Amino acid sequence: MSAGSARGRGAYRAVLAERLRASAELGATTAIVKGRIATSAPILTRVGFERFGDERAYRLTVT
Repeated sequence: MSAGSARGRGAYRAVLAERLRASAELGATTAIVKGRIATSAPILTRVGFERFGDERAYRLTVT
């Protein structure tokens, strides 16, 4: 199954839940993730993450 065909089937949420579970088991008390506004942010907000800062990406075409 490609990433595109998995979209909307809960794969990201399942992987996130497992990572959080494993991290808590290892003693983590804080989780920080980097997510895209259009795709990951709604899921992250639903599970309890809060927005924390902004990141900028810069691109330069080298010729």
